[in-house]
Amino acid sequence: MRATRPHRALLGCLCIAALAGGACEKKPTRINRDLGTLDESNVAAVMKGYRGKVVVVNFWAIWCEPCAKEMPDLVSLATAHRKQGLVLLTVNMTGEDSKAGARRFLDRHGVRPPRFQYGGKRLKSFAKALGVSWQGGLPATFVFDRKGALRYSHLGPVTRAMLDAKVKPLL
Repeated sequence: MRATRPHRALLGCLCIAALAGGACEKKPTRINRDLGTLDESNVAAVMKGYRGKVVVVNFWAIWCEPCAKEMPDLVSLATAHRKQGLVLLTVNMTGEDSKAGARRFLDRHGVRPPRFQYGGKRLKSFAKALGVSWQGGLPATFVFDRKGALRYSHLGPVTRAMLDAKVKPLL
């Protein structure tokens, strides 16, 4: 079932309200963690919710073969370092109408929440709010330290070995 414009607006308001209410908590609320909308208006608040953790943000799309190829390595990395404070945050860039397909893709690859759907319209503003320089190429991966500072960025597919080298010193 596809949401109508009023329903999308209501859903957006609920997501923003949930973020505002959870901004002081350590973890975002569940509604925001499993394919909640991430855009230029809320990405800074979401990232602030993960302060104290090492965060790997990965942008991907259903149609992107390199994205599918790297996903097992990302899941392996997240699983191996979860107890040390690593969080893998995935962001589907396919489009709002692809949530069911995105959920199937992520489930098939064993990706656990937090899982987001990009819902913005201004990618430059979104990248700036996230604190990165990015034009939208996929896949794209960014590593943030426990204070929220960008420590590594990579455009194109990543491997577990590549990310281990960047993540381990931050844990």
